[in-house]
Amino acid sequence: MSSGGNIDKPILRLSWGNITGAVEAIIDQMLEANYRPKKIVCVANGGYIPAAMIAYRLNITDFRVLKAKSYHGQEQKDLEIDWSAFTVKDMLDLNDSYTLIVDDIIDTGATIKAITERLVFARVSAIVTPNPEVIPNQYIGIRSNPKHWIEFPWEMPLSTVG
Repeated sequence: MSSGGNIDKPILRLSWGNITGAVEAIIDQMLEANYRPKKIVCVANGGYIPAAMIAYRLNITDFRVLKAKSYHGQEQKDLEIDWSAFTVKDMLDLNDSYTLIVDDIIDTGATIKAITERLVFARVSAIVTPNPEVIPNQYIGIRSNPKHWIEFPWEMPLSTVG
């Protein structure tokens, strides 16, 4: 959710330490709920890194990527989800409570709602959300102020990432 140089909101820049802490919080929430996913659906592009971190920590090797996009800079556009990489068998296999959908942010909830309309039994996690009430069965690392634009360390130039 990079600002792309068009900054209309105050920016909250997350560090790698924030991301690690958020992933640990997500995992703690899942373990407290006695939830142990066996499959991950990563919402690309933002979900790649947190999904990989969760998969690594929980030793999950069934890892799928779903391309979805609704922002261009800070401007929200029509939601685009590319299901073409998923066969009917994949969809049947992924539509259970052992599937965890991972994204970087749940903002309006439109992307996650569209995904969970097809994967109705899957659970959801995100590094950050300003709207925790948007989706049930979710695990969130950071609850943010809706007035902030979130910038993730993987969106920043490598020379500025600490």
